[in-house]
Amino acid sequence: MTTTNDIPTTPITDILRRMVDLARQVEPQSPGGDRMAKIAMQMAMDSIDPEHTPSTIETMLMRRVAEEKERRRERDQKWAERVKSVERRMLEEREQELEWQEIKFEAARKRDEANVNAVREELARVQAELELARRGIVKAKEDAQEAMREVERTKKETGGARKEVEQLKDELKRSKAELERAKEETERERERADRAEAEHKQVARRANSESQSAEEKAELIAWSRYKSQWRLLKRVTTADPAAGQLQVLRFEDLPWPTVVPPTSPTMITDAEVAAFLRSGPPLREGESMRARIKDSLLTWHPDKFAGRWIQYVIESDRARVTDGITAVVRAGSRALAEYTSRTSPPKSRVPTKNRITQG
Repeated sequence: MTTTNDIPTTPITDILRRMVDLARQVEPQSPGGDRMAKIAMQMAMDSIDPEHTPSTIETMLMRRVAEEKERRRERDQKWAERVKSVERRMLEEREQELEWQEIKFEAARKRDEANVNAVREELARVQAELELARRGIVKAKEDAQEAMREVERTKKETGGARKEVEQLKDELKRSKAELERAKEETERERERADRAEAEHKQVARRANSESQSAEEKAELIAWSRYKSQWRLLKRVTTADPAAGQLQVLRFEDLPWPTVVPPTSPTMITDAEVAAFLRSGPPLREGESMRARIKDSLLTWHPDKFAGRWIQYVIESDRARVTDGITAVVRAGSRALAEYTSRTSPPKSRVPTKNRITQG
């Protein structure tokens, strides 16, 4: 008696067992199920017997099993080839992916290198700008220090300027006080001039008492007036030495060298000036009329007289004074020329024959 453990486990036995299991799963009332179960049981029993000769069905089944094995082998081979093809394709795709990744990595590396170079250049530019900024800060600090020193100097100069302003204010106050004193002195000089005029009148009365001619009286009064006005002019102009701060003289206040005191430049004629110069006091020893005329021309020289006295003349009379000075110089020059031509000896005429011989 054979046990379950003694039953050989061949591939056919496995197939038959599976067929029996399938037959048992078929419903009992199904004819096909009964027939298949019977065939499976018979084949299982026959496979147990080693001396059993396979029947046609068994042979067919065995051939079918062999064909099934061959199909399985071919299928497994196809599956193996397909798996190898898939593996090759996957390997190729993997290689392509690796190549693409390498290309991407190279591109990323180049891009990163370009970015690094750009960052380095930007860093160098920023460092250069930072260096320039540092130099600018140093220069700004130096400028600020220089500005602070300049401010200190300006403060000191401002303090000095304030002191100078205070001094100028004090000087202005003193100048105003001196101006007031000069005005008072001018008034006193006018009073003196009035007294001098009174003296002129007394001189005129004395001239009348001495039975002098009218012309001599006028000449005497003119020279007295001339000297008095010059004294008054010098006193007025020395009262305030600052130029242009005291304008008190009028055209009539100047000592014009005429017999009749002029009231306009047109009254200063050549005849009036010449008559005045000739009617002066007697010439001193060694003095000549030529020297007197030259001295008068030097006194009334336009540049000298204007530079010394014109600044004390009121603005409205300066043009008339300038015209009067010009008239005096012109008349004096003509008087000098006339006197020179009258007093110089006549030139002797040389005969024509002698001139030719001398030539």
